[in-house]
Amino acid sequence: MKYLLLLFLILSNAALACSCVEPPPASIRSERSTAVFVGRIVSETINESVKIYRFEVKETLKGVLPKRIGVTTNKSGASCGSNFLPDTDYLVFCLGGGSETYYTSLCSANRSAHSEVGKKEIEELRSIREKSPNQTLLQTMPQRLPVRQSRGSGSTCLT
Repeated sequence: MKYLLLLFLILSNAALACSCVEPPPASIRSERSTAVFVGRIVSETINESVKIYRFEVKETLKGVLPKRIGVTTNKSGASCGSNFLPDTDYLVFCLGGGSETYYTSLCSANRSAHSEVGKKEIEELRSIREKSPNQTLLQTMPQRLPVRQSRGSGSTCLT
């Protein structure tokens, strides 16, 4: 009986954790995103369920973004919230609609722009941007994407 209870507790905790599949290549994640940028944290605000990070946008790889953008994410990684540290440049992928509200999560595979994988992905996205300069006009138009937020998933980028 003890083992059955222990097994139940382990399985119930696993069901509450965030679970992401292997992220697709950056080109696919970019296609699925409304905005992609490289930025550095300027400030962080925490409330009861979310963290709000203010980024200085250093480079826009997709979309049209202001010089500063706010990124709201769930407070806990267990609920798929992204964790961003100060003094680090990040490659960030966001989804969103025409209301200037974007969404990202741990499963978006945001990463340090200085990691080996981050550097390769940024170069890949730059080459895509250079091959498709007409994308900029299309990216300024609001996109109405269906956004599904289940309990404990999703984050928001606010301009």
